[in-house]
Amino acid sequence: MTRRDIILQILVEASGKSPEDAEALFRAMLAEDLISNVDLKEEFSDPEAQRMLADFRGELPGIRRWLCEAGLLDNCGHA
Repeated sequence: MTRRDIILQILVEASGKSPEDAEALFRAMLAEDLISNVDLKEEFSDPEAQRMLADFRGELPGIRRWLCEAGLLDNCGHA
Protein backbone atom coordinates (compact mmCIF):
# COMPACT_ATOMS: atom_id res chain seq x y z
CA MET A 1 0.00 0.00 0.00
CA THR A 2 1.40 3.42 -0.88
CA ARG A 3 1.30 6.54 1.27
CA ARG A 4 -1.16 7.94 -1.29
CA ASP A 5 -3.45 4.92 -0.78
CA ILE A 6 -3.33 5.40 2.99
CA ILE A 7 -4.14 9.10 2.75
CA LEU A 8 -7.03 8.41 0.36
CA GLN A 9 -8.48 5.75 2.67
CA ILE A 10 -8.36 8.12 5.63
CA LEU A 11 -9.95 10.88 3.56
CA VAL A 12 -12.83 8.53 2.71
CA GLU A 13 -13.31 7.71 6.38
CA ALA A 14 -12.88 11.26 7.70
CA SER A 15 -15.04 12.92 5.06
CA GLY A 16 -17.73 10.30 4.58
CA LYS A 17 -17.25 10.76 0.84
CA SER A 18 -17.03 8.10 -1.82
CA PRO A 19 -13.56 7.05 -2.99
CA GLU A 20 -14.09 9.07 -6.18
CA ASP A 21 -15.01 12.20 -4.21
CA ALA A 22 -12.11 11.61 -1.83
CA GLU A 23 -9.83 11.58 -4.88
CA ALA A 24 -11.07 15.08 -5.76
CA LEU A 25 -10.51 16.13 -2.16
CA PHE A 26 -6.98 14.70 -2.32
CA ARG A 27 -6.25 16.68 -5.50
CA ALA A 28 -7.57 19.85 -3.84
CA MET A 29 -5.28 19.24 -0.87
CA LEU A 30 -2.31 18.86 -3.20
CA ALA A 31 -3.23 22.07 -5.02
CA GLU A 32 -3.38 23.94 -1.70
CA ASP A 33 -0.05 22.43 -0.57
CA LEU A 34 -1.78 20.73 2.35
CA ILE A 35 0.07 17.55 1.45
CA SER A 36 3.74 18.19 0.88
CA ASN A 37 7.20 16.96 1.74
CA VAL A 38 6.16 13.31 1.57
CA ASP A 39 6.77 10.61 -0.99
CA LEU A 40 3.26 9.65 -2.05
CA LYS A 41 4.61 6.63 -3.92
CA GLU A 42 6.39 5.21 -0.86
CA GLU A 43 5.31 1.59 -0.32
CA PHE A 44 4.51 0.13 3.08
CA SER A 45 4.16 -3.50 4.06
CA ASP A 46 0.66 -4.58 5.04
CA PRO A 47 1.45 -4.57 8.78
CA GLU A 48 2.98 -1.08 8.51
CA ALA A 49 0.05 0.22 6.47
CA GLN A 50 -2.48 -1.24 8.91
CA ARG A 51 -0.64 0.36 11.84
CA MET A 52 -0.61 3.73 10.07
CA LEU A 53 -4.30 3.44 9.24
CA ALA A 54 -5.08 2.58 12.87
CA ASP A 55 -3.09 5.60 14.05
CA PHE A 56 -4.90 7.89 11.62
CA ARG A 57 -8.26 6.40 12.59
CA GLY A 58 -7.56 7.47 16.14
CA GLU A 59 -7.33 11.03 14.81
CA LEU A 60 -10.42 11.04 12.53
CA PRO A 61 -12.31 13.77 14.46
CA GLY A 62 -9.29 16.06 14.29
CA ILE A 63 -8.71 15.29 10.62
CA ARG A 64 -12.35 16.06 9.86
CA ARG A 65 -12.13 19.33 11.81
CA TRP A 66 -8.92 20.23 9.92
CA LEU A 67 -10.63 19.55 6.57
CA CYS A 68 -13.57 21.73 7.63
CA GLU A 69 -11.33 24.55 8.81
CA ALA A 70 -9.44 24.40 5.52
CA GLY A 71 -12.77 24.81 3.68
CA LEU A 72 -12.48 21.42 1.98
CA LEU A 73 -15.65 19.92 3.46
CA ASP A 74 -19.18 21.25 3.35
CA ASN A 75 -21.83 20.62 5.98
CA CYS A 76 -19.36 20.47 8.82
CA GLY A 77 -21.93 21.31 11.46
CA HIS A 78 -21.07 23.23 14.54
CA ALA A 79 -17.89 22.49 16.43
